[in-house]
Amino acid sequence: MSRERRRGDREVEPGVPERLSKSELGRLGRETAQWPIDYTLLRLDAGAVSIEAGAWAVAPLYLAGARDRLAGSWQPTDLRAYADTSSLSDNEVARLLTRRHRYGHETVWRAVKRLTERSVATWRDGTLRLTYPSPAEHTMPRPLRRGADVLAAFEDALDTAVHKREFSAHQCGIELSGGLDSTNVAATLAERDRQTIIASAVLMGGSCGQAQRSRRQHLIEEFRCADDITVDATEHLPFHPGGMRHRGLPVSPYAEPWIEAKQPMLAGMAASGVRWSFGGTGGDELMAVRTSEKTESHRARPNQPWLGKRTIAAASHSEEEIAPATVLRESTLLAFGSRTPQFLEHGLWPVSPLADPQLARFCAWLPLPWRADKTLARLRLSVLGLPLSVYCGPRDDPRETLDIAFRRHVLPYLETMCAEGGVLVDSGYVDADGLRKTARAVRRMGETFAPDRTLFTIAAVEAGLRTCSVLGVR
Repeated sequence: MSRERRRGDREVEPGVPERLSKSELGRLGRETAQWPIDYTLLRLDAGAVSIEAGAWAVAPLYLAGARDRLAGSWQPTDLRAYADTSSLSDNEVARLLTRRHRYGHETVWRAVKRLTERSVATWRDGTLRLTYPSPAEHTMPRPLRRGADVLAAFEDALDTAVHKREFSAHQCGIELSGGLDSTNVAATLAERDRQTIIASAVLMGGSCGQAQRSRRQHLIEEFRCADDITVDATEHLPFHPGGMRHRGLPVSPYAEPWIEAKQPMLAGMAASGVRWSFGGTGGDELMAVRTSEKTESHRARPNQPWLGKRTIAAASHSEEEIAPATVLRESTLLAFGSRTPQFLEHGLWPVSPLADPQLARFCAWLPLPWRADKTLARLRLSVLGLPLSVYCGPRDDPRETLDIAFRRHVLPYLETMCAEGGVLVDSGYVDADGLRKTARAVRRMGETFAPDRTLFTIAAVEAGLRTCSVLGVR
């Protein structure tokens, strides 16, 4: 059993395995299945292995079964021996290249599976099978009671979510980007643990970065953080020379865009003694406006000229074989999968209080005006006395910095793909002629052209497949 410690639980040191009775073993299994935070349960039985994930799935396991062994890791790059480019999942590759991300057992490699939340994987007689759980139940908005203090209830629920797990304040860090979500988490941490929290951030460039720096400086002083570890994104751009992807080091195709900048930031946090890294992941979903509450209709995007026939054909099947309704939001779980491996490599455990199911249920009950535009989150920071620029100023927008990375480093990478081929081009997922024409158009239009982010995704997936796979016959 691997269980995230609840508040007040002692740390369990590795020791000699214990012999338990059947009843004791059953009790522990039932207790773990009801664990309120993250857990993974592995059972070894005669000739079989079963692995069960909890509802949080902060560090999702990737599994590959062979005739004589079962391999698993939270880092997809560890399963390179099973990741063959001659056997890719059309549906999953199409989901990534069209940015229609869905959560399920499928990965880009047919032989590698993702153990999703509450799922059970069973390996027996050399065969790996994964079973989805029943759909999670979700709630709907309801009228407020007369005189209800929504703000106080929100603060109580957030405090409970932050302090639900055991952590040492002097080993606690916060990814304080300066946005609404991380600021609310930091404010709750600072109420109890002032002068011990270490802040960190990847700082964007341009006017967005200037506003971000200004907000963060005020927050660092307000929350009296013990230290502040920052990295300038413009000095560690995606695909920059010397970075992980440019050097061809193993990188997951699911990795987030800013892994090059996160590398020195996380190393700095680890060197400062941080073990628990809090952040605002889940904040967008916490205050989400439901589709039924939106006034504008969603229009399907047309197929882009760089998409290959294989991707276009598979895109219509993107909703097939996905996980049923999850306890945490699907997009939050996907974010965990893209972020967590890099944190764990540095010995850091990422904590996302805004993803907490009880806090999410409270916010889901709220009428629309409290959730729209994160009104409740803004109100909370206003009542704390923070300046207007913190909760009503322009939000962090990484697109300007990402566009710089695209023109300097990503575009040459794509042009090389067009000229020399690659996994996606050779396999028919990307149309080389369409990509080449688009790259030329970007060159002609210069900085007046805002590149489609899907173009960055093509480069990121290609780099992941090249560095994280066995290059088979395509």
